[in-house]
Amino acid sequence: MAAALLDVFDAYTWPALAVTALALLIAAAALRARKPAELEVGAGGAYASRDFVTHEDLVDAKIRGNHLAFNAHLHQRFAGQRVIPVRGEEGCYIAFSYAACKDAMNDHTAFSSNPFPDNRLVALNTMAKADHTRVLRYVHSSYRQEDIDSLDERILSVIERCTDELESAAAGEGGDVVRWAKRIHMASTLARLGVDWVPGDGGDAPSSWAKVDEVIDLNDAMVALVAPLGGVGRRYSTLPRWQWLQVFLGIVRSVPPTLLMAWRLGISCTWEIVRPDVTVLFPPSRPRMGLWWRPELLPLVPRYCLALHELLQ
Repeated sequence: MAAALLDVFDAYTWPALAVTALALLIAAAALRARKPAELEVGAGGAYASRDFVTHEDLVDAKIRGNHLAFNAHLHQRFAGQRVIPVRGEEGCYIAFSYAACKDAMNDHTAFSSNPFPDNRLVALNTMAKADHTRVLRYVHSSYRQEDIDSLDERILSVIERCTDELESAAAGEGGDVVRWAKRIHMASTLARLGVDWVPGDGGDAPSSWAKVDEVIDLNDAMVALVAPLGGVGRRYSTLPRWQWLQVFLGIVRSVPPTLLMAWRLGISCTWEIVRPDVTVLFPPSRPRMGLWWRPELLPLVPRYCLALHELLQ
């Protein structure tokens, strides 16, 4: 099998990579050339002095660092309004009330939780309603109340262990609350799948959190690559000039694990998950995806999918 894969790599992959590099160069040039339809950075001055919100407000690092003040300003300035448009980001609105959000979520004809025009697979909650309902029938039985209740003691023990470790680390000024929360969440999710990777003192229990942390890091990488799903992110025109080269290197490093993924999951399944045509070669103007800013994470995509496949066997 290894020899066959190497033969395919030698005969077909290098020309394909050359074509991909050229396509990336063209795509990067096109993305950088795209101009926003409306206002640019800093338009209209500080947000507190105007009666509208711009795209730049939503991605400004200083505003995001003090988002509580920004949110308070929005509720004061636009009190009584259900939604307001965001200037400089076509089709983007800010909703201010629970009723407005609920109306949008219940209107499956006009609104969708999947922002991609091609309805590619992203997550369970971004599927079309009919697909979501069909999948839900298969997984619902695993999340019945009695099944979840049976995990109470197991999850409580995880919380206690993680909290004890956090307190011990905090005493030495090394506590990580984010990692504490992620370990509890991931260990609980794995428990529902019948996987116990919580460190223990005996038996087959692992000696550290290494396996759980690995899944956490893989999951974080997948989120970083597709985020922000709503399309409110930095514009492609802000990419460094030679960023396409970093994307190309990320693709090259992804080839071996992607070939392995295709071997185990099938070419059709791999294509539907990866979709290089619309994620890298011909990305839509919106939503913008994080992979153009974090291409070093691309090799983790097939690794993540293979890890999930093994867990479900």
